[in-house]
Amino acid sequence: MPAVTTRGMQEAHMETIVEMIDKVLMNADDENVITNVRGEVKTFMQQFPLYPELG
Repeated sequence: MPAVTTRGMQEAHMETIVEMIDKVLMNADDENVITNVRGEVKTFMQQFPLYPELG
């Protein structure tokens, strides 16, 4: 997962990522769950900016 490690994530962060993916896959027909996870992803990813040198 180069995109993950390039952004500075470590093995410990993989559990969070897997939990979010699992939550969506297990509730693929539930728009509320998908919307909530989308917000969780945005919040989580704020720790790992794509181009930190620009910002």
